Amino acid sequence: MGLGDVAELCRRDYVARPGRDCNAVRDQLLLIAIEWNLARDRLDQQSDTCLRFIAEFLRSGRLWGAACVQRRHRKR
Repeated sequence: MGLGDVAELCRRDYVARPGRDCNAVRDQLLLIAIEWNLARDRLDQQSDTCLRFIAEFLRSGRLWGAACVQRRHRKR
C-alpha cells in the first residue's frame, strides 16, 4: 500500500463523514503528507508519527498534531 492508496482511503473516509470541517481536514492531510517518506513509498515503511496521523484521521477525524498547532495559534 503506497501513498496513492492511503490518499484514496482518506478521501473515502472524508466523503463518508461530510460534516467534518474542511479546513481541519486539509490541515490533517497536510500533516500526513509532510510525514510521508517518499523514498520509502510503502505504508509499512513509514514512521510511527505518520502512521499515528493516518490512524487518528481515520478513527476520529482529529490529529494530535493539528490540535497542538491550533492551541498554539490561539494563544498568540
